Amino acid sequence: MILTIDIGDEEFDSIVDSSGEFQPIIFLNFASDIKGLYEFELANTVINIFDFEDQLQMQGFFSKEDSLFVFGKLKVQIDGVKGANLKWSKDKSLKKESEKYYNWPYTINKDDRVCYCGGYLSFLTDYYATLMIVTGSKYQIKLTFDLKESIPFNSMDNNSLQQAKLKQFQYKNENFQGKLFDTNFFKEYFLTGRKAIKDE
Repeated sequence: MILTIDIGDEEFDSIVDSSGEFQPIIFLNFASDIKGLYEFELANTVINIFDFEDQLQMQGFFSKEDSLFVFGKLKVQIDGVKGANLKWSKDKSLKKESEKYYNWPYTINKDDRVCYCGGYLSFLTDYYATLMIVTGSKYQIKLTFDLKESIPFNSMDNNSLQQAKLKQFQYKNENFQGKLFDTNFFKEYFLTGRKAIKDE
């Protein structure tokens, strides 16, 4: 079952916790301009569902717990984005010289909001990224995930914590060159052109 939560004007990081006990993974989109609708994905993250009980019940989901641990991919859609700041460093290093930055320009206006989240980069798994997205005062945030890739979660219950840790998504970027960088594969299927000459 696919569930969608509209978090309204709640603070993003009070609903989505990608810090804590787990190894969150962030799958980012690096468009040159992210104004308007921006989408990315998180894995190994906790969602506070207490304030969204009605939304979830209308979709046929009932839970005794106030939170869910999403070990699969949580799709985040933020509409009304003005820009963002991204910082990444090796293993949450506190050394300033190890930090790298990328910025999508914006101008702050009164009542703008900041959505804060983080996780290990999907393509550089040794690097932790912190993303701060700026939205206008009118914005919408939707979270979508597969219920099969989540479990009820209680951070005060040691058993619940252990169950979540066992379910944690172990993501590895294998640093595989990919088919098109394999010269033998490329010659076999494309010869010297850009149009495939046969089926794989």
